[in-house]
Amino acid sequence: MPNNLYIIKNELKKLFLINSNITMELIENNMTKYLDTDIFKLVDDLLKNDLNSFLINYHYLKERGLNSISLLALITNSIIFIRDIIVLSALKKTPSQIAEILQINPFRVKKISEHMHNFSINKANNIIQELFWIDYNIKKGIIRKEISSDLYLIKLFDIN
Repeated sequence: MPNNLYIIKNELKKLFLINSNITMELIENNMTKYLDTDIFKLVDDLLKNDLNSFLINYHYLKERGLNSISLLALITNSIIFIRDIIVLSALKKTPSQIAEILQINPFRVKKISEHMHNFSINKANNIIQELFWIDYNIKKGIIRKEISSDLYLIKLFDIN
């Protein structure tokens, strides 16, 4: 969920109207999913090599109307930011300096930094190259949208 108290409060009210005994199943089946959170989750799944969760979230976002090219752009953008944050962190920049340099919200730097453990520049570059290759081939018609880019995305999980 977004970091918004109003939304959290409304979601809790909704759950309590359904059942006062809040369970994980109740939450999963009745909570509204929010796009910004889902993108962070999708990238986190990729970085954790959790293929199953990645594909579930990827298809969920596609069902919500995002096409493959848009999703690839969002994922690529997040990986590029991770790579940039790794480089700037190695240069001993603080999170606020990184946010200023990259012209992004400090909260986004914080969220992306959470994904950086055990993640190298080489791995980031390999994933970015693969995502660009998938994007290019979808746009050229080499990868058919009807088949989906799942088979090509699975290759991301084999990158070391």
